[in-house]
Amino acid sequence: MTVTAYPLGIQRLRAPAKAVLAFLLAQDGEVHPYAITQGTGFVSGGLSPMLRRFENAGLLTSRWEEPIESVAEGRPRRRYVRLTAAGVEFAKAVCER
Repeated sequence: MTVTAYPLGIQRLRAPAKAVLAFLLAQDGEVHPYAITQGTGFVSGGLSPMLRRFENAGLLTSRWEEPIESVAEGRPRRRYVRLTAAGVEFAKAVCER
């Protein structure tokens, strides 16, 4: 699949965005954003807006863990993300380039 048009809200992709998509594509399930920063070397300050744009474009979904999990471990709740089917197709096309 060749990318001829980007999804809504995505004007262009730079190297960090492509690295994040490639990292998510390589994962089997949900990923905590901290794992993305560790796996890609991308700084966290720019990651949240990028993930929000990807989610708004329908490329990924996110969920907050249940409060009981975080309370039991004495930490804030974690947000997990994963690529949607459209996100997988888009990431494959972008990473082929």
